[in-house]
Amino acid sequence: MFDRHKLKSFVKTSGKTGIHIYIPVSGINSGQSRTIANAIADEIHGLTKSISTRSETISLRGSNVYIDANQNDYADTLAAPFSVRPYHEPLVSTPLDWKEVRPGLDRYAFTINSIQSRLKKGDIFLGALDKKIAAKNFKKLQEFG
Repeated sequence: MFDRHKLKSFVKTSGKTGIHIYIPVSGINSGQSRTIANAIADEIHGLTKSISTRSETISLRGSNVYIDANQNDYADTLAAPFSVRPYHEPLVSTPLDWKEVRPGLDRYAFTINSIQSRLKKGDIFLGALDKKIAAKNFKKLQEFG
């Protein structure tokens, strides 16, 4: 979906049970961000209806993946890349290459003990701060909201 819309995006584990997708952009406010995020989430859900849900009600989700655009609220917070999360074991919110996002991705593979080897390869999330990427994404995101 991101390739089709020519959007540059970055993905990371949440450090708990989810995946966070970042689309660098500048020049939009929080209301526009929320509108765009919902449109993108709806489109992704439309492409993956058999395995995803947009239902906020946990009991209605079943085993489907919840696509949550609500993280784009003004006061909501997200785990920073490479931050250690308090969970059953010390998992790390870890930037991923899109090729790594697949069924069976093991969130327990991203711990304080394994993160050093990934960091030695470089920071694949650094592009999320690139102003040129943000400007290009801004133009493309106008289609959504």
